[in-house]
Amino acid sequence: MSQLAHEERTGMIWAVMITSAQHRPWHGDVRLADHARAGLAIPSMIRTAKIATVEAREAQRIGRPGAGEIKAVRAALTQIIG
Repeated sequence: MSQLAHEERTGMIWAVMITSAQHRPWHGDVRLADHARAGLAIPSMIRTAKIATVEAREAQRIGRPGAGEIKAVRAALTQIIG
């Protein structure tokens, strides 16, 4: 989720949790409309309330959410972060 410039300066990226758990939804959850396009085997959601910082060299992109989902994640993070 973080910008490429941040990764280049720090070697770190911000990532949000993706879960397949069918528990009660949390505020800010974004359901993936096409989990296969996002590189996932089963239906999942992005849990914007859980953000992690990880070393970019240890991360691997497996897919990509759709543009509408990315927009929804950004909106949720804006509400959380301010």
